[in-house]
Amino acid sequence: VKASFGGKSTSVTIKVAKQSQATVLKKLTVSKPSEVKAGSSVALYCYATYSDGTSKTITPTWSSTPYGYFQGNTFYPYSSAAGKSVKVKASFGGKSTSVTIKVAKIPVVKKLKILNNGNQLTCQAFYSDKSIKTVTPQWVTNKPQYVQISSQGLFSLTSAGASSTKSFTFKIYAYYEGKKASSSWKFTVRK
Repeated sequence: VKASFGGKSTSVTIKVAKQSQATVLKKLTVSKPSEVKAGSSVALYCYATYSDGTSKTITPTWSSTPYGYFQGNTFYPYSSAAGKSVKVKASFGGKSTSVTIKVAKIPVVKKLKILNNGNQLTCQAFYSDKSIKTVTPQWVTNKPQYVQISSQGLFSLTSAGASSTKSFTFKIYAYYEGKKASSSWKFTVRK
């Protein structure tokens, strides 16, 4: 640049920097869980990759098939999605990507078994996926006038049961997820 005034002039060189190009969103990627159980939830994360090589976690607009819904970044598959593969889509800044999530079947209780540990009972549930879990069932007796049982499976004789002059038999039932198991007991009066 040259400037002149009153017969004098001077020149200055100005270096103009090359205008940088705007950073552009190139692609989206979504974290993909191996599977999620129907009736539970899974958090999904979406990452944006830009033209300058940077990447950051973003909050996209999520959509899915009619087999579930989103709250924030958390996907909740409906129980009707059990055994299906569900496609979810993330959209952000004019880009979108989809992933398919396998929704596992919910194991169901096939049978119950009551285990005796003295006067402490426990209950095992046998599931359709071959797993076995100790569960907390609802405990009931057919002779509540003689025997009481707590929610933890502890049973004892009531005062009427303890003072009985006759031997008696009773049953204890465990109810859990629509299944029932029973255990028979005999109280013998010794003379």
